[in-house]
Amino acid sequence: MRKFRFLIIKVTITSLFFTFFQLNFSNAETNLCKIENNKLWTKLPHGLGFPRPENRLPNKGTLNFKVLFAKSSGSTVANEKSAEDLYKKLQPEIVSSFYNQVSNGSVQKIQFEPYYSWIEFDKLESLKDAAGDEIKLVEAEWRTFVSKTLETAEPQIDFTKSDGVMIILDPNSSYLRLGYGLTDEYTVDGKKLSSVVLLGRAYVQVGLRSPYLVIHELGHLFGLPDLYSFQDSTDTVDYFSIMNKAAVGGIGYFGWERFILGWLDDPQIICHKAGEVAGNLVPLTKANGLKMIAVPISSSQVLVVENRTKEGIDKMIPNPGIIAYVVDSSIEGGKNPIKVLNNKKPIKIGSSFVYDNVKIEVLKKKGKNNVKVSVS
Repeated sequence: MRKFRFLIIKVTITSLFFTFFQLNFSNAETNLCKIENNKLWTKLPHGLGFPRPENRLPNKGTLNFKVLFAKSSGSTVANEKSAEDLYKKLQPEIVSSFYNQVSNGSVQKIQFEPYYSWIEFDKLESLKDAAGDEIKLVEAEWRTFVSKTLETAEPQIDFTKSDGVMIILDPNSSYLRLGYGLTDEYTVDGKKLSSVVLLGRAYVQVGLRSPYLVIHELGHLFGLPDLYSFQDSTDTVDYFSIMNKAAVGGIGYFGWERFILGWLDDPQIICHKAGEVAGNLVPLTKANGLKMIAVPISSSQVLVVENRTKEGIDKMIPNPGIIAYVVDSSIEGGKNPIKVLNNKKPIKIGSSFVYDNVKIEVLKKKGKNNVKVSVS
């Protein structure tokens, strides 16, 4: 297995000569790559630009989620044992470990507190699946359901120290199939909560992949959008982010997703506007070192080069190596806002790829891998 561990990256822009070194990199230079979210969006719950949407999950510390269970009245299958069995499918240690690793320790732990008493509704059949613009047609029903669930649970549960709530629906009495990260604001115990995960039948249907479905939905609550297409089967990302492949283990986040969530520091990023730059790219799964070279293209677009290897939370990536992708913060989630270049494949050693005025070459010299990016 070929691993890209010690890489020299060279970026050349012919209009101006300038060099940035990894250890002398400032906030001002990083700001050159901080593309803006679409200012026309209102109440933006997630995006790939700056500033980070408000009222999202904290990006550090220990996070607390209350786990509730809801069923239709008359369901004889839903009992305390069945609630415990549903909770075990969550495998909370996997979810917590993922975020501890992908955040480089910023998220110390995600703590789940299950309450096994089922909250009953006359029927759950009215909860409909939806995506994209269709959500507007059903969000009132979803909001009413969440409000009633929290209202019923409030007398027995203290939400004052909660960062979010997870509601698992009885798969035998619910017509809701998918999972959703909801960002409406609710007030319980005098505390405002705007992070709710709603889990339908897919939570059970995906089997051992249930934790990764939950990880994907929590990504929305941190502020990340869906990277796949709601309209068709168009895939511009492949297996490079769990925000694209919702219930697949062994996939982490893009470096850019980590960056906007505050999980990469300035010395780990080179934002290059013009001139020439060199540095050693290390895999995203490593704790330290240079993780990304980013070239701003416009106020809403940035080209990113990073190193992905089959290890840690990225162990199931089928095509490891140096990849390049374009982020467009003006594109909403569900409409392919990230596009991995080179046909979604890493750039092979000894070959090159050109995007617009950017040429990326991956070379091997004296036993070391060398990456050269020329922008002209």
